[in-house]
Amino acid sequence: MNTMKRGHGHKEKMHSEPQKHYLTFFVGETECVFPVSRVQEVLPYMRVTRLPQSIAAMKGLVNLRGAGIAVIDLHVKFALEPMIITKNTSMIVLESNQEHNGQPVLFIVLADSVHEVIEMPDSAIEPKPKFGSVIPLEFVAGLAHYGKKFFSLLDVDRILLPRDLARIAAEVESKQNLAATF
Repeated sequence: MNTMKRGHGHKEKMHSEPQKHYLTFFVGETECVFPVSRVQEVLPYMRVTRLPQSIAAMKGLVNLRGAGIAVIDLHVKFALEPMIITKNTSMIVLESNQEHNGQPVLFIVLADSVHEVIEMPDSAIEPKPKFGSVIPLEFVAGLAHYGKKFFSLLDVDRILLPRDLARIAAEVESKQNLAATF
């Protein structure tokens, strides 16, 4: 039996359209989503090793099961107020479409908090707004509408451009080679 309430005389869409999963999280006051298909895992905040002379948004590296993974501070990337690390701060491990040595490049973004996984059909994704977004529009793939909420759908592959990924991969490799000599 369907117990969903119908509101304001609008017909509910039948859920015959395929649903995709999205991870909801906050960057500052903005609620965002990533497609779950691009999320490897979500971790609590852990110590980050700073790399000198890295790109501005790169907070450093974490050792994830023996591999150095770059950590990106979305507050810096999006020119927001500085991030304050709290007990709710999470690390979202993402897979880029870029490759290094034949392997997809993984990187981590910091989120102020991670909430839940939701299901939405493609029809719930609207084109990105032309203005009025706290997050620079170059990083927004669309606007997701779920229930009464709107989320900024972030473009995983715009967070780090290929030149950034190549530079980070080289830095990670250099750091790992250096560590192996001790």
